[in-house]
Amino acid sequence: MLYSNTIPAKNNQIIPVFYDGRPMHSKYDPLREAENFVQTIKKSDFFVVAGIGAGYHIKKISEKFPESIILAVENSNLELDFLRKNISEIKTIENQKNIYFSTLTDFPEKLKNLYVPAVYDKINLVEHKAWSTANSENYSRLVELFKNSIRDISSDFSTQAHFGKLWTRNILQNLKHINNEKKFNFPINKTALIVAAGPSLDNFLHNHLENLNEYYIIATDTAHKILTRNKIIPDAVFSVDGQSISTNHFSNDFSYKSNNIIYIFELTANHSVVKKICNKTKNYIFTFSSHPLEVFAANFSKDSLIHIDSKSGTVTIAAIDFAKSAGFSKIVVAGADFAYSNGKSYAKGSYLDDLYLKDQYKTHNQETSYSQLMYRTKLIKIDQTKYTTETLNSYRIALETWLKNNNYDADFFDNCYHLSAKITDKKNAIVIKTFNYSSFVNTINSVYSDNHTIDKANLKISDIILLPVIAYLKKRDMELSGNLKFFEDYVKLARNFILRYT
Repeated sequence: MLYSNTIPAKNNQIIPVFYDGRPMHSKYDPLREAENFVQTIKKSDFFVVAGIGAGYHIKKISEKFPESIILAVENSNLELDFLRKNISEIKTIENQKNIYFSTLTDFPEKLKNLYVPAVYDKINLVEHKAWSTANSENYSRLVELFKNSIRDISSDFSTQAHFGKLWTRNILQNLKHINNEKKFNFPINKTALIVAAGPSLDNFLHNHLENLNEYYIIATDTAHKILTRNKIIPDAVFSVDGQSISTNHFSNDFSYKSNNIIYIFELTANHSVVKKICNKTKNYIFTFSSHPLEVFAANFSKDSLIHIDSKSGTVTIAAIDFAKSAGFSKIVVAGADFAYSNGKSYAKGSYLDDLYLKDQYKTHNQETSYSQLMYRTKLIKIDQTKYTTETLNSYRIALETWLKNNNYDADFFDNCYHLSAKITDKKNAIVIKTFNYSSFVNTINSVYSDNHTIDKANLKISDIILLPVIAYLKKRDMELSGNLKFFEDYVKLARNFILRYT
């Protein structure tokens, strides 16, 4: 316990006392001390305050910067309960809409939920010196948690900034194709085979070509071309890639004229691919994950979309999650290497493999080409022939997390993951309802009227939908001029972008 008791200051304001007998605030005039303290703080959109105490400093920060968000941190609920019980002003401060309290334990999650770079340009960690001195070990821990959290949030923002405009456009265009009711029955007594495009897939296909009919084959988009070149028709194909490069994975899609393939598209998938497939077959399913516009659409029309975990960033885990949702209790994953083997990142026959074979010449061989594309981050050596990167390793960790969260056991042999559900949840079918696109458009148009504004301290789902596009616009301006517009201008631009596609 950090605090031992409370005492009145000379002006009768209550102040907490640390376990070593030192007061957290001035024993004479805590408010004057807080006023002097806040004069040393530079303006920021978001403050993380180390130490709550009686909250006088927090109150003054809020008064000076009323538009800013404040996340104030204490050691644990033990300290927070003590302060709430003994200092009446604490509850008043905590009830302000721009002030949030947190413990060290829940700080990373609260910061992740509250601090949105698309909304807040600057974030500042504010140290209350008396608190950090009396609590040096936990203050150091908070600093480390702050740094790690900002790194993770920045990485996510970078992804949103890169793909925000593209994903939003794809979603709005792809929703048009959910235009009839469907029912899909899956042979869940079979083992689902998820086919990824890692280098080990070559050996898997060579060794298992004759018994592939034993599996229900779900190909990832990158592996699709590999299968068709080997005269293997998958039962389903899963695509999440929103970029135009994904069109190359489907360039020979109908070479076998099969009408039985089920195409599974994340709503963010490339709209040109989606349009091509949907014009040729009715066997397609749309899924959604964590993009706010996807979530909004799914809530708007329930049972039109299937929820799939694709936040890991790899289509392989998305395909595994779909197999689980379809009712498969046994799943084999081939070609999921999460590594480069013998200088190769993809199995033979994928589009990217073709791309670098085509560019190969004497002074610039295939391995060099792979290196230029894929070895952009620090390599981590696994053994003499295998290397990974931080990104690829994060995919492996994401799979391990998925297994734990979904109660699947896993063995790894024959260069494949063999998954089995601990609890079998048999499903008869997946039924897809029609999505009422015209009604959805009317709702969007109504939400984003000319007077639409965003309250930063109280973000609604309609606000959050705009954030990926705002992230893209901010990134573009920084790259072009280094200058940012007012936040209200970005809100208007993002709103108009969405309305353009509805």
